[in-house]
Parts: sequence; C-alpha cells; structure tokens
Amino acid sequence: FISLDCGGEGGYNDTHTIHWTSDEHYIKAGVKKTISVAEFVGEIQRPFKQLRSFPQGKRHCYNLPAMQERNYIIRASFLYGNYDGLQSQPRFELLIDANPWVSVVINSTRDIITEEVIAMARSASISVCVARSTDDIPFISALELRPVKPSMYPAVTRDYSLLLLFRYDSGSLSNSRLRYPEDEFDRIWGLSRKSKGLLCVNTTDDIRSGNLFYVPSSVFRTAFVTNDTGSRITWQWNVEQTGETGKYYIVICFAEIQKLSDNAFREFSVFIDRETRSTVLLTEYLDSKTFYMEYQTPAEKLEFSLDPTNRSKVGPVVNAKELYQFSSLLINGTQSEDAGALADIARHLNLEKEWTGDPCLPTQYSWDWVTCSQDSSPRIISVNLSGKGLIGTIPASFCNLSALAILDLANNTLTGPIPDVLANLPKLIELDLTENNLNGSLPIGLADKQRNGELFLRIDGNENICQPGSCMNTHKKHRSRALILSLIIVGVATLAIITAVMVFLKYKSRSANSRGKPEGMYLDLVKVDGCRSFSYEEVRAMTGGFAREIGKGGYGRVFYGCLQDKEVAIKILSDISDQGITEFSAEVDVLSKLHHKNLVKFFGYCTDGKNMVLIYEYMCNGDLRKRLDGSSHNDLDWDKRLKIALDAGQGLEYLHLGCKPGIIHRDVKSSNILLNESLDAKIADFGLSKTGPLDGATHITTLVKGTTGYLDPEYYTAHRLTEKSDVYSFGVLLMEIICGRRPVFLDSSSSENIHITNWVYCSALLKGDIESIADPTLLNKHSRSYIIGRFGHALYIPIFHEQASNER
Repeated sequence: FISLDCGGEGGYNDTHTIHWTSDEHYIKAGVKKTISVAEFVGEIQRPFKQLRSFPQGKRHCYNLPAMQERNYIIRASFLYGNYDGLQSQPRFELLIDANPWVSVVINSTRDIITEEVIAMARSASISVCVARSTDDIPFISALELRPVKPSMYPAVTRDYSLLLLFRYDSGSLSNSRLRYPEDEFDRIWGLSRKSKGLLCVNTTDDIRSGNLFYVPSSVFRTAFVTNDTGSRITWQWNVEQTGETGKYYIVICFAEIQKLSDNAFREFSVFIDRETRSTVLLTEYLDSKTFYMEYQTPAEKLEFSLDPTNRSKVGPVVNAKELYQFSSLLINGTQSEDAGALADIARHLNLEKEWTGDPCLPTQYSWDWVTCSQDSSPRIISVNLSGKGLIGTIPASFCNLSALAILDLANNTLTGPIPDVLANLPKLIELDLTENNLNGSLPIGLADKQRNGELFLRIDGNENICQPGSCMNTHKKHRSRALILSLIIVGVATLAIITAVMVFLKYKSRSANSRGKPEGMYLDLVKVDGCRSFSYEEVRAMTGGFAREIGKGGYGRVFYGCLQDKEVAIKILSDISDQGITEFSAEVDVLSKLHHKNLVKFFGYCTDGKNMVLIYEYMCNGDLRKRLDGSSHNDLDWDKRLKIALDAGQGLEYLHLGCKPGIIHRDVKSSNILLNESLDAKIADFGLSKTGPLDGATHITTLVKGTTGYLDPEYYTAHRLTEKSDVYSFGVLLMEIICGRRPVFLDSSSSENIHITNWVYCSALLKGDIESIADPTLLNKHSRSYIIGRFGHALYIPIFHEQASNER
C-alpha cells in the first residue's frame, strides 16, 4: 500500500492499522496548510488535519511506483476546511497520467470528498495530478494506491478504467464503513440505508464465497431481505453523465445467510431498467453468487429490482452492490523514452518542483519550455531553457530525445564540458549554448556537423571552450600566464580601489539629485520618457500579492493585475544577465514611444532592487499560438483568422513605415500575437527590436536573434537585417494561421522534422493539393471551392517570398 498524508508529517498508523507517510518524497511543489478547527465539532482524524495547496503553476503531479500492466485502486481525498480563510468553493481537475480523471467541486468546508478509480498501470509508475481549470487553487488531503489481483474487475484494460460511483454493504451491524483489514484490498464499503419493508439479517458463519471480486466475508455475513415472500427489493441510483461513454459496470453480491426449512430455496430475477438481466438461485445455506455486467444507457437514473420467482419459497436477498462508470484512456501520453528523458533532465536541473507529469499532454497543461510533435504519442522536438537560471552540468539524458531538433540552453550558468553524446542526436539542427560557463573541447561530432552545415551551433560567451585539438596548446600556456597574472595583480588591486571610490562619489551625487524617483539597479539603462515608473510595492498591490499567474516561459512569469480601473498583465522577467537587461531596456524604450491599435498597450515598468517588471494591457484570449494549439481553435473560422492576420500586418506596417526611423521587430511569431476579448490582434514583445537602416543604408549587420522557424534565411546566413526579415516571419505566421501547424514539426510520413514553408510548397504548389495543408477544423466549416479560392490566394505571397529567399 501507498498512503500519503498530503501536507502532513506522516509516520503513523491509523485506527485501521494503515501506515501513513508524508508526501514530501513524492512531490516538491505546493505549500503545507492546516485546516481551520473552528469549522468542526469534535476531533478531526488524520490525515485530514493538513493538506497540500498549489497556488502556483498549472498542474502538479505525484509519481507513484507501480508494476506495469497491473490494476490498482487509486483514491484521492479532499477536505477544504476553510484552510485559506476565504470560505470559497474551489473547483479543479484530477488527472491520471495524461488522461482526465474527474472534476473536483468543493461545495462544503466540512465534507470529505473522495474520488476513486481502478486503472491499469501503463508503465512502472502512475502519475496522479491536480490541475487548474479556473482561477481556483487546487489542493489535496490524502492519496492512496492499492494493488488488486489480476483477475478482479476484468473490465479494466489499458484503454478503460472504472470510476467508482457507489459501493455499499447491505445490512451492516456497524455504524462505520468497512475497509482494511477486513477488506484486504482496502476497498471502502459504505453503509446502505434500509428501505421500508426490508429486514437486516446476519450470520457469524463463514461464507463459501470463492467470488471473482474477493468481496470480504464480513460483507457477505450481513444482508437485506424482504418481510414476506412475494415482495421485491428495489433501489435506484442517480448518475451524472460525466464519462464520454455512458457505460457502467455493475456488481451485486448475494448469499444465503438464513437457515431455510427443508426443500426451501431462494430464487429471484435481477431487473435493470425493468428488463430481466439474470436469475439468481440460492439452494444451500452459506451459498453465494455474484452478478456483474457491463451496461450502457443515456439515462441519468438506473433502476434496479430483485423480484422473487413464482417457485421461490422466500423473498430476494442482497448483501452488497457496486456501480462504476467506464472512462476511456485514449491518450497514450508522450513517447515513453522522451518522457523519461525529460523527467531525468528536470531532476538534474532542479526543475521538477514546477514541471511534473506528462510534458506534452493534455495540451493545456504541457510544459512551457518544450515543443511537441502532433503525433498520437507526441515526441519532443524542441527544448528552450534559455534564461532559466540553470546551474550545474548539461544532462547527458538529452541524448535520449531522439526526435529533438532544437536545443536552447543559452543565458544560464551551466558548467563543465559539452557532452559528446549531443552529437548523436540524429535530428538536431540547432544548438544554442551561448552565455554559460562551459569549458573543455568542443566535441568533434558537433564540430563536424557545424562544418558540414548540418547544425547551427552557438557557443560564444563561454570563454573556456576551445576547438577540437587546440586545448593542449592552452595547457602549455598556463605557466607563463600565471607569471603574468602575478605581476599585474598589484596594479589591478590598486586600480579597483580607485574605481570604487569614484563610483561611490558618483552614486552619492546621483542619489542626491534623484528627486524621489525609484532607485533600481537597472534604472540608468532605461529611458523613462513617455511611460510611468512603479515601485515594487505598487506592483505587488496591483496583483493582490501575485495571486493569479496567467503565463510562464523562458522570459519569466506573468500575473494578472488591476491598475485603477484597467486590467493589466504584469511580466516579471527572470533573466537578469546583460542580455536580459538589454532586452528589457529596448522594450521599455520602444513601447514608451509607440502607440497603435495593433501594438500591445504599455503602461509602465518597475526596476526596484533586482526586479525587472513590465506592465501591459491585459489580453484575455492569450497568444495566438496557444489558441491554435488548444481546443478553442475550433472557434477560429476563416474570417476570424483573416482578421487576426490583417491586424498583425497593420501593426507590422506601422513599425516599418509609420515610425521614423522604422523599427524592425525581429521576433514576429504566433506566441507574440496577443488577442483581446474581441479577438483583435496586437503585436507584443519588443525586447529584440532594432531601429531600421539609416542614411540610405540597405541593411544592418548584426548578430542573429529571433526564433527558429521564423528566421529569414538571408538574415540567418549573412547577418543582414532588413524590414524584409519581419516580412518573412509574417509569411510563416500566415501559414501557421492557415495550416494550424507550428513552423517546424515532425512529418508523420517521413518521420523527419520539416519546415512549414517546405511542406506547404510541396503540397500546395508542386502537387496542387491545397486542401491537404488547410487546418482540418477549417475543412469542416467551408466548402472545397471556398478553401481553394481563399487559401490559395493567401498562400501565394508567403510561398513566393520563401522561394525567393532560397534563391538569394
């Protein structure tokens, strides 16, 4: 058994001799909370005195060890107890692995809600997750895992689990529910209410059960029987159609526990919804039978009746009953090797506190720093951990991500050598390791791929990385270098003292002239004209103490807030490297000067202490990429998509032609297109933007910045930046809008990573098959002629631009 006291200390046995342990070894996220004793009369039993609350993040998972292909009872319990003092009624989701389990709805501060399912372990562990479905904060009080015998509940398979709706012990002599040790599998048997006309009977003798479901003898020893021979036993169960199948699994147990007269026997028919399903015959004392069946109905009420046959000498009997609902487990989850590798990477880099469970599915809870393929069992094709504050070495587990095309670990503090095994990744086309503290020789395999044009590799900003074969020469220089260093160290120390004095005097003078402006370590890097500077306490007040997180990524975290009567989005940047400060400064500088209906509105910034904060208007429909990925993309018909494209195009036109000099965004992509309540599109994230060419120049020569998949080939290869680079990215964006696919994805026909422009060119132009590249949801909304006419014209420009870029 695994019995977790969530948020509690553990290390104790309860009144049923079940040993409870703390959940600390199974999860690193969450906050321990204690329920309010003022809500209760009498003592609260453990494990319900404490709970674990999850105020941050979207999903948090317990990873429970299991035997593959074995069935388990999984039980999660919740007692709200007004632990937060808000007297709220939170609602959130439970998941098993990547599959929805049930919605948890808390209607009372005092009631314990228990959800139970019988499911098969698909691997060596079972992941049980709590996840946000609203702004409410999820929590959990107890989590239990119980193995059952392989022969029990044969309806449970890899594809279907059984959600418990009811489990009752009829005629029980106890006032408490029966469970372990009487039930060796720790099923909890509730007390069945006795209806009018029924009698409670019992025996102390052992029942000859031998039943498939291993129902405890204690349950079989008590029963309901009718007062007279001709009466029936009836009951009904109200069911909520929460499953997608409307299919149920019914188990009813019968035992003869009354000593009947000679030649007397008990016989009755089992009716469900007024149709005969079986006939039960009990001829001997202590004989038992179990009725079970699968039953499907759209009704929300199941009616049962046990009717005596004409030849029966006594009325019917019922000892126990269970009702389950089938739940399909159709989501396979992320490919197992990829999921295992990412779990190892998260542990190695100390990311597992916030990132647990399936990395790709369900899509609304996927990990923010991975990009997954669209296969039924997704593959990891991109990992972006740039600016995450990572320390330590690069995990060798990256080598197990065999579909990985892009790996970005830039702007961290990673140390040690670059693992040789990265060269073995067959599909890797981009590796960015800039601005770390890596050392040693560049692996020969990576150097060869870079030289052959198979890999775009960035390693600048790592002073101790050397090319293959050159590190030996570096060692020979160490002795002379040490001598030189010892000669100049005194001079450096003297210069440092002089510099410190000058900096102190300059700082003192600047502080005296600050006139009440907020002091911050980055204040001198940003221009404050045209926008307001806020203190960190003002930012905290806007967000209500950072209560509602609405986004998270490599840049940092985004919180919902209110500024006077306006809804705002507050982005707290996590990258405090020189590059992060530069991008922050650029964004404040650009947004403070620009005003257009298709650019996100900027309200101000904060640079208190070590905090870098940007404050924008709140866009309630999030970014376009998530909209295209999520279930709500079905709502995006062609007219809405066209409007979004036009809005983004007008914003881009303003940057290029409406500003003097023009501004090049450099990171036009779907995740930087934000949507408001009317699906008006606005361009966001100007951290990489640059002023366009001046004085008649045709281009700017600069380092390549942007997002893989959107980069103009000319800019990528020659470092020549023009407004056309944004136009190319906009063409890729237009293809995303039409096709519903990401810029780089795993092609199911070739099992290779392919760029969307090549895929569209081959399908739409070479083969003339425009229908095949359209988002399938659009095919359900529009006719074939409409698709060919509208989409063909829309695709001509971006495809033509792509081919022209390739020719250049």
